[in-house]
Amino acid sequence: MFHRKRFRSAIAIILTLLLVAAMAPVASAQTPVPDAGDQNPPPPGITPDPEPTDPPPPPGPTATATPDNGTPDPPPPPSPTATATPDNGMMNGDENGMTAPSPHSWPPPNAIVRHAATPVQISALGGGLHVYLVAPGADVTSGPIIASLSDLAEMHPEGGAVELFSGVNPGSGKSVEIHYLPGEMKIRVSTYYADRPPHDYNKPYVFTVDADHSVNHERW
Repeated sequence: MFHRKRFRSAIAIILTLLLVAAMAPVASAQTPVPDAGDQNPPPPGITPDPEPTDPPPPPGPTATATPDNGTPDPPPPPSPTATATPDNGMMNGDENGMTAPSPHSWPPPNAIVRHAATPVQISALGGGLHVYLVAPGADVTSGPIIASLSDLAEMHPEGGAVELFSGVNPGSGKSVEIHYLPGEMKIRVSTYYADRPPHDYNKPYVFTVDADHSVNHERW
């Protein structure tokens, strides 16, 4: 009788232990885990994409500095005052037909034109003729040098008037033209007086010079 009770007690204890052991995993699975954020690392071999960022703005144009090499600015081009025609009888003239400086004394001692108010004076120079452009107040500009009448006659034995010089008197702003006349073997100078308001405007002044340096005024 006593052994039978002990056997029953042992069976009850064993069943209780088995029941407790069976319920322990279920209780463990139902225990909540506090949320601590996403702490799960990415799977091995996978790199998470970086956060997108705005690209930097493109660089602006950069001015290229030119080093100062000490070169001065070029001078402005000179204003043309005359057109010379060297092949027609100009002597030692530059591209504008302007040559030697004005004489220190005025008028020059070898002046050909005896009219004191002439806007164009001519003097003998080395077998040729030196032209001066005169403005009011005896403001004189050296003009072209023309070949002698004998040389001009050899260069232009016949034909119409040959232009030797065409320009402007810088002191008066009036045009000046010089031609060789083969038929008369003379040079002719055509220009104007300087304006004298309120009455005189564009008053012509024309004269010729022959091989003997005789001057004949046609309009004055």
